[in-house]
Amino acid sequence: MSVFFYPSARFSRMNLHELRRQGMPIRQIARELDLSRKSVRRYLRRERCPDWRPGRATRSGMDAHREWIDARIAEGRINASELHGELVSKGVRLSYATVRRYLTKRLGRAGKARPRVNAAKPKPAPPPSPKRLSFDWVRRPEKRTVEVQSRLDQIRGVSPDLTAALDLADDFAALIRKRTTSTLTEWLSRAEVSACPEVRQFAEGIRRDESAVNAAITTRWSNGPVEGHVNRLKTIKRQMFGRAGFSLLKARVVSRE
Repeated sequence: MSVFFYPSARFSRMNLHELRRQGMPIRQIARELDLSRKSVRRYLRRERCPDWRPGRATRSGMDAHREWIDARIAEGRINASELHGELVSKGVRLSYATVRRYLTKRLGRAGKARPRVNAAKPKPAPPPSPKRLSFDWVRRPEKRTVEVQSRLDQIRGVSPDLTAALDLADDFAALIRKRTTSTLTEWLSRAEVSACPEVRQFAEGIRRDESAVNAAITTRWSNGPVEGHVNRLKTIKRQMFGRAGFSLLKARVVSRE
């Protein structure tokens, strides 16, 4: 019995001949197996599954010169143009493309590879965007990969002014994370005389609201729970928008489900 296997949404690995013996019409077999009716008829006429023989050897005019080509490969002579010229001098009337294709095939059989001429080079990796760099910097140092840390170290070495600005940014992040004994006042005194105008502008903005920023740094309270409740309420609102009335919405909010 011959076996035909074809992928299908409904008939996975179904025997095509078996479907036909069950009385299924050719039109339905074609529809179920996502084949044309012509293909179904052709496969039904065969007693064995068609063998497409991928990669099968094809006949070539170079077959008569196989031993000569293999000997040249063993000598390390793999220049197709040079070998084609030698064959032409011997009276062999074959095109350069034929010689090149055959030489490539024999090199593959010998487990060798010929470097490609004028091969396209891969595109260089694009530089990281400012947004990507900012995320790399904000990430805690112990959570940075070696590649990210190396990139940040290279950026620090561009100029002394940039290094000083990044040091101030690191110190401010440590203040926010409560990982330093320094104070906000000390940091502002250093930032206001920085050579980086962006750092100076940032320090000026903090100075106008210094008491609130200092309270956020020094106290254990935060507005995190409030923001969490706001996010929860927005989620419930989006889930129920246009689906229920105010009473059910109120019940979900109060019950905190």
